[in-house]
Amino acid sequence: MWYQRGYINRSYNKGWFVDLGPFLSSPNPYVSGNPSWRDIFDPRVIESGMAPDGHIYILTADIVGTGIFYNRDMFGKAGISEGKTWVEFIAIQKKLKAAGYIPFAMDAGSNPMRTDWAARVIQDVVLDSKMGKVKGTGGRVERTLKPGGPIPTQEVVRAILSKDYTAQDPQWQEQYVILKDWSKYWQSGFTNANEGTIGELWLTGKAAMVWLGSWSIKPVDVDPLRKFDYGVFEGLPTITRATTKYAPDPEIPAPAMGGVGGVFQYGVSHVAKKKGTAKEAIDWLMFITAPQNLVPLMNDQGGFQPGLKDAKGVDGRMAPFSRMLLKSGAERIEPYDSMLTREFFGAWYKIVQGYLVDKLTLRQLADQVQGEMEKGAKALAAEHPEWR
Repeated sequence: MWYQRGYINRSYNKGWFVDLGPFLSSPNPYVSGNPSWRDIFDPRVIESGMAPDGHIYILTADIVGTGIFYNRDMFGKAGISEGKTWVEFIAIQKKLKAAGYIPFAMDAGSNPMRTDWAARVIQDVVLDSKMGKVKGTGGRVERTLKPGGPIPTQEVVRAILSKDYTAQDPQWQEQYVILKDWSKYWQSGFTNANEGTIGELWLTGKAAMVWLGSWSIKPVDVDPLRKFDYGVFEGLPTITRATTKYAPDPEIPAPAMGGVGGVFQYGVSHVAKKKGTAKEAIDWLMFITAPQNLVPLMNDQGGFQPGLKDAKGVDGRMAPFSRMLLKSGAERIEPYDSMLTREFFGAWYKIVQGYLVDKLTLRQLADQVQGEMEKGAKALAAEHPEWR
């Protein structure tokens, strides 16, 4: 069954999935001369499915990326080019708005995905100086290719309960100040939008920019609605001291919104073990992850890069997304959607939506998110006494 990699942090002890470790240590019969199935994967990819107990329950076998897709023709007419810093990024959107275009098509409606992406990217930069405190080590915390790899759920829970990660901190709140300022350049009614809405606004030339994933490359390339040349920002704009006093000095690039484990995230359920079909499920996973099968499968799908050591023949259109990830790494704190409970994520999104449309003040947002964070952290701490 498909399961989001990050969610295993909170559900690994429920007995839902088979430990894949022993199988990963055995040969893959579909790869000639293979001594260990694990050896065919990039280690950073396979380790992204590891739970806090050190076991691998979810097999991740790909790399995913996202980027800001922009209308090159529209940029040319407005006399602008790709912005490298957040100040330039906002200035571009001001100019586009003055020229009568929608600067940015943003989905902050029924699907929280892009709002989640935006907050995570901004948070990683503005909280850079406090990452060591959040992790509980006090030292420098480096990025990895796994979103939330350096500071996973159990460490976020500790940080919340010890007040080392708190919504009452003005530095934490800064991510939402920046997000709300950016929202001035989104289309009207962005909290009622969905992925189809924003895609159509951009494809039909009404919006200059949109945030899409690597999985959009193939559909965008063949969509008959698109009558313009397009490009993808090579990384997200860098937030500097010109935007906020909390920006790192010296500057660091924004993290790539992507990582290891995108579409290929599979676990073998305990039901398969109970029914005696676990070996067949494992056999299928071994077959489909063999390079001669996974590479053409991923190329046909057209949106993800196989997380294999031998990835000959991979679609070159994926290269910019993997370059972003390898250059900047992913965000360090476990993503909002998997850092605590599902209930927390739903409440968090509703609160952020209210703030973006002026139903809540920044103070109210902070108070409400803090209450939800504490509730979620206490619930997970009670569920996982081993974290103590």
